[in-house]
Amino acid sequence: MILARVEFMRSDRGGRYTPPQSGFRPQIVAGDVHTSCVVESLSGEVTFDFDKEYSVALKLMFPERYEACFSIGDAVELYEGSKVIGRGVIADIMK
Repeated sequence: MILARVEFMRSDRGGRYTPPQSGFRPQIVAGDVHTSCVVESLSGEVTFDFDKEYSVALKLMFPERYEACFSIGDAVELYEGSKVIGRGVIADIMK
């Protein structure tokens, strides 16, 4: 599991029209690694407000294949289709 600080973007910044909720499943990109994940709140939020930084757990769909590709301090982007809906930094990796 990857712990990250992420900010979700509203549509006027190219992001979503509605705020994402804990448990949603975007694609995650860090460097040249592209895979899917589940985003879960670490503080109990159900809905993530836009333009605010959150500490989240990024649970990779295929951790055995991709977890070693991520490092603390890596920049990450969250996508829905071709749309970047969030950006952040990896704070920790829990094994």
